[in-house]
Amino acid sequence: MRTIQYVRAGCLISTLAACIMMAGSARADVSTERPGSLLIFPKVVQAGGRETIIQITNTGNSVDNLHCFYIAGQDGPSGHPLCQITDFFISLTKQQPTHWDVSTGRSVNPTDSIEGFDPGVIPPVAPGFTGALVCAEVDADTSPVAMNKIKGEATLEGPNGDISKYNGVAIQGSSPDNNNILSLNPNGVEYDACKTAAIFNFIPDGAPDPIIEALGDGGICSSGTRSGLGCNNTGDCPGAGATCLTGQSQVLNTITALPCNLDFQTQVPTNFNLGYLVIDGDEVTHTTSSGPLSCWASINLSDISQAVSTAVGGPLAGPVASMRITGISGGPVLLVGESFHVDSERDIGAAAVNLHMTGLCQAPGTQAPDLTQTCTTTADCPATWTCISSQSSTIKLPALNP
Repeated sequence: MRTIQYVRAGCLISTLAACIMMAGSARADVSTERPGSLLIFPKVVQAGGRETIIQITNTGNSVDNLHCFYIAGQDGPSGHPLCQITDFFISLTKQQPTHWDVSTGRSVNPTDSIEGFDPGVIPPVAPGFTGALVCAEVDADTSPVAMNKIKGEATLEGPNGDISKYNGVAIQGSSPDNNNILSLNPNGVEYDACKTAAIFNFIPDGAPDPIIEALGDGGICSSGTRSGLGCNNTGDCPGAGATCLTGQSQVLNTITALPCNLDFQTQVPTNFNLGYLVIDGDEVTHTTSSGPLSCWASINLSDISQAVSTAVGGPLAGPVASMRITGISGGPVLLVGESFHVDSERDIGAAAVNLHMTGLCQAPGTQAPDLTQTCTTTADCPATWTCISSQSSTIKLPALNP
């Protein structure tokens, strides 16, 4: 009967998603592969039966101190994101990794660390938390420093044990001023700047998953004694006239956005809007936007696709589509994509991905870059145009210790 199991399908689905998103590697200045002085996890979840495991490693050969901030992005009583900040400090000795479940945090336990050096107390997040985590290298006086030693990963674990993982975004530092305002600018004087845009490749929302269908996990029996149950072929569906209806799998997608402009000092949320250019399987382009947004946002692509579909009179053409995303107000953003692959028995396999970060070309005399023209340098742009590879932003830390 049903021989392909969910765990196997989920693993293959995650592998497919990783292959589709291979372009997710970034350059060294803002990287998902190399260490930096700022480490940002745009998507942290402890809600809906999901848990997040944070892993952070000091890749250097001396002690690295971090000042970390949880940002609560879930809606509060007013219907707007709470945007409350919870901060803590950790210290990692040379080459030391640490990890914790965000639901429980981490208590001091010298016997559970390298050479008896405990990283420090890490508080748990509240149940229902959805938001982000930002860590900055600091010295013993909590002044920002640029040692470029930290890297990390976030693992999102579902209620049925499915695993979804992405890399923390590391931003390289140079010579930060001895104050609590971190300048992320294209010249890299203090820290490198966030990229202007990101690209997400995805299977359109609601479309069947080709891997699940190929494995035979996308069918249900039309009638008979197994009506409505999963099947690989019609032979799995006893009963006169019963057939195996394929195409019953489904893909759902989300993007999570965190502004690069962050104020941990006053905890005033950053207001922002996102602009999208969607290219469907027929290479037809559509534009739309999301906003106004505040503090942090998790956006279902079905909402964006619905806006596009309404405008063009039909769903996105498949089997794959691509989306270019930029902050059209409020400054640049960091994004994580996640796809949920559902088989005919409603088992779910999730796959998170770091979006490919890129620049955009800007024509002379225009106020905004062009989402249709991606670039790394100005040489990639039409003649007389300029490549806006990154955009300035600031992160304001709490006042320094006296």
